[in-house]
Amino acid sequence: MGDFWNIIFSVIFGGVTIVMFARFFMNNKKILIKDRRFSGIRIAFVAIGMITMLAMFSSQNTTFDYVRSTITLLCVSGLMMARDGIGEEGVVVGGKFYPWKECRAWDAEKKEHSMDMFFTLESQNKNKPDQYKTKTVEFDEHDMDNVLKFMTLNHGRKKQRMKKR
Repeated sequence: MGDFWNIIFSVIFGGVTIVMFARFFMNNKKILIKDRRFSGIRIAFVAIGMITMLAMFSSQNTTFDYVRSTITLLCVSGLMMARDGIGEEGVVVGGKFYPWKECRAWDAEKKEHSMDMFFTLESQNKNKPDQYKTKTVEFDEHDMDNVLKFMTLNHGRKKQRMKKR
């Protein structure tokens, strides 16, 4: 891989690494019940990390290859550490924290081995106050009862049947 592409990928993955570690340190203590560890995105990033580790053992690596590989592995680590979930103060989705006052409604959909929680959030765009967003967090089956109890006790009035995606 050329040095130009190594630098481009290093900058991109470096930016994502900084964002994910910052979100982890800001939001990790706010989460009481964490999301499902392995989702499709996380599995894809683990695969990228494993391929990167294998590529590090190539005999024709340059210094830029090692820098890119290291940054990529840090990015994968940051993504695996930054979890979504719910807590006393709000919900964390995609590593971003949303306080409960921004949550308009929630709903749950049980699956075979997991449960999806849907959160309708207030508009983040002040120019379009009716532009609500629905965010999804997937929880493991062993957390289903705890999540439903927590949501019903603390935010039962916001429960609302929603149209699933």
